[in-house]
Amino acid sequence: MILLALAACGAVVTESPLASITRTPAEPDVQGTVAEVLPAGGYAYLRVEDRWFATLDRGLTVGDPVTLDPIGRADTFYSRRTGRTFDALWFASVASSQPRTP
Repeated sequence: MILLALAACGAVVTESPLASITRTPAEPDVQGTVAEVLPAGGYAYLRVEDRWFATLDRGLTVGDPVTLDPIGRADTFYSRRTGRTFDALWFASVASSQPRTP
């Protein structure tokens, strides 16, 4: 409904990246340590256990333990913000995180 109103006003409507994901409701949580972080505005790309995840930016840094709840995957996903293509990118919410202690 909102998209129709925006389109009627002449606003540019872009497709959500979530529209192209393969939903995986049975995917188990992923626990691990953040190995790499690519900030992208209000969200971040995290490499955990050799997999890439897109999630809301929670201020996680390399070395932080994290539990992610995957909701779906996109294959050959291009991120305009990072200028990078991910062979496989999981969209997930952060189920729990804790900053590492020095």
